[in-house]
Amino acid sequence: MSIEHKVELRDTLTLSSLVSTSLERDALYEKFKERISVNTALDRTLVSYQGNKKIPFYSWFKYKEGFSEELVQYIVQRFEPKTLLDPFSGAGAALFAASRLGWQTKGIELLPVGIYATKARLAAQRVNPLI
Repeated sequence: MSIEHKVELRDTLTLSSLVSTSLERDALYEKFKERISVNTALDRTLVSYQGNKKIPFYSWFKYKEGFSEELVQYIVQRFEPKTLLDPFSGAGAALFAASRLGWQTKGIELLPVGIYATKARLAAQRVNPLI
């Protein structure tokens, strides 16, 4: 089989899989479209780490894998205060946001960078700038 034939075959298979994926996505949309609603409050900034740029802690530490504390507040405010368990707490956005709203929080993080960031933020909260 020539290289040109392999490239053509690969391109055909790629196009075929894209069409298949598109058809599957369309089928899923049709199946669930009655349950789907658009919430304009959930914009790109709110659901990504970008929303944290306004929070002083994140000006020195950008944890792009996380999501904004505002998103957590948006969600948590719609429930009665309870306990939030975050098994992949990262830099702690969910923990700090829920805690500010009166929730008990428990977080688990295995990556050293997330553990360091959470400990640093906890330490920063204990600092009294007026002393």
